[in-house]
Amino acid sequence: EEALLAGDDVAGFSVDYAKCFDKVPVKISLRLAKEVGMSTGVLRAMEGMYGQLERRFKVYGGVGSPWKATNGIMQGCPLSMMVIALARRPWTSLMKHMGTHPRVLADDLLVVAAVPTHAVLAEQAIHNTHKLLHDMGAWVAPPSRITSAPTRP
Repeated sequence: EEALLAGDDVAGFSVDYAKCFDKVPVKISLRLAKEVGMSTGVLRAMEGMYGQLERRFKVYGGVGSPWKATNGIMQGCPLSMMVIALARRPWTSLMKHMGTHPRVLADDLLVVAAVPTHAVLAEQAIHNTHKLLHDMGAWVAPPSRITSAPTRP
C-alpha cells in the first residue's frame, strides 16, 4: 500500500494451494511443532486429538466404516493454522531474505516486491518459491493457482 500511495511500481504474486489441509502429514507436523518449542500441553492435546481421530466417507446418506488417515489436519481448527504457519516458515524466511514482503494465511501465499528492481525480484521470488515447494513436495500440496502481475497505481 505504501508503494502504491507513493506512486512506486510494485510487483508480486500469489499462490493458492489445492487441498492444503488434506496433504499435511500429522506426525511430521507435530514433530516440527515440538522442535520449535510448542507447549508440551498443547502438543499432548494435539497428539491425543489426532491419535483418536477416525474418518468416514459419507455417500448418498450412507456412512462408511471408520479409518485413520496418516495425512490431513482439521480445517477450521485454530491449532491447524499454527501447523500450516510452521510449514510455511522456510518459505517466509527465504522471501524476507530476498527483500520481498511475504504474507501467509492458511493455504494462500502472497509476495510483494516494491524496490527499483521489483520485476526482477518478483521473478526470482517466483522461481525460488517454485523450487522450495518442489523440494518440500513430499508434504505440501501443489498450488492450484499461481498468479503474477506487475501493478501500477
